[in-house]
Amino acid sequence: MAKRQTFADKVAKVKGAGAPHCPVCNEILVVVKVCQSEQNPATSRTRVVERFVKVCKCNSAEVFG
Repeated sequence: MAKRQTFADKVAKVKGAGAPHCPVCNEILVVVKVCQSEQNPATSRTRVVERFVKVCKCNSAEVFG
């Protein structure tokens, strides 16, 4: 049977040494799902493009606009 994970274990995992750090500001990178709508100029149809982006303090303005 698996060990129960507590809230303290989850917080330690996020702040742990295994988490990737930003080379510029040395903050922990957080993975965020960004959904954007794009329109095809030839067919004028709109589609949703989803991508995962690593965000920290120094690039959050670029990602969120």
